[in-house]
This record gives sequence, structure tokens and C-alpha cells, in this order.
Amino acid sequence: MWRGLPRIEPLRSEDSVSSNYNYTTMPVYLLYVKAELENVGTLKFKGTSFCIDVKEVGGDDIRRGVHVDASEHEEIPGGKGSANFTMKWKESKRDASITVTIVKGLTRDIKGDDHDKWVPIATLECRGLEPVGYTPEGDWEVISNVGTVFKDIDMSELEWTDYDEKLGESIGVYKITGKFELHRS
Repeated sequence: MWRGLPRIEPLRSEDSVSSNYNYTTMPVYLLYVKAELENVGTLKFKGTSFCIDVKEVGGDDIRRGVHVDASEHEEIPGGKGSANFTMKWKESKRDASITVTIVKGLTRDIKGDDHDKWVPIATLECRGLEPVGYTPEGDWEVISNVGTVFKDIDMSELEWTDYDEKLGESIGVYKITGKFELHRS
């Protein structure tokens, strides 16, 4: 069913997922982000936390503003390994989980020439739910066209601006937004 996926590795820790965890049985969603860029050479997501909306697979229940942190690990009920986020749906006995991963060759930083283009920045393996919305926040880094680095940027206001003295002009990220797409190999 999900054969042929590239090798998937946990985001931050070698111990985050047990060795008996079967990646190929879970859907993998790509988180795409786009933004309008002004004098930006590179926009990097440096954090580990994602604020997303999730929907129950085969149901109508939606939870908004769920925080998934790739640096936190919880055991999946029933001894099915660990994940970065676990939950149980209100009217269901089913467990749901999310594991943030890196799929080599699929995710990357946003470059200046990606202005207003969808760029995959992260992957999520999901069981019992699907991600349906993304709210940018967390720790971002901007590198200007001339190499000035701006760290610890919070994108929760959906835009950021500053002045690059080396460039002699303003620098900015505007209208940042995200979407999820199911990855098919």
C-alpha cells in the first residue's frame, strides 16, 4: 500500500521511534509553506513545534490549534512505538498519533526565488487523523540576500519585517501560510 516511500528518519532523536515501528503503513503528509519575500535569501524553520488543525479519519470531528512538538515523545497506546503527539477522539475508541519526520529529498528551506511558491518544509506520519490546517509560529530564521542572519523569529503574526543595515533596505516575510498534502510515492 505505501511501498516505495523514501527512507524516513525521526526529526530530532534517534530514540524517538522504536525499531519495530512500521513507517510504511501510515500516511505521510507534507507540510507546504509559502510566503511573499522581500530581500530574503533563505527562510528556515528552526523550531520543533507545529500548531495544526486535525480531522478524524472517517469522521467529522476537528480539533483546532493542536501543538505537536518533535522534541517530545509519547508512547502510543497498545505498545505500537512512540510518537510526537497522541490523542483519542471524543466519540471513538480509536487512538490517533502524529510523528514529525524528515524524508530526505522531499523537504527543504524556502529560498528567495521561492517567492509565493509552495515549498515542503516538514513531513508528518499520521494514524487515525489527518492534518487539515497549519498556523505558523515557532522559531524561524531569515537570511537576507546579502547574508545577514535574523534569528528567533516568531511568525505567529503571519508576517515579519526588519531593516538590514548591510543591505541598506528593509527585509520582510509577508502572508505566510501553510497547507498539507498527502505524499504519494
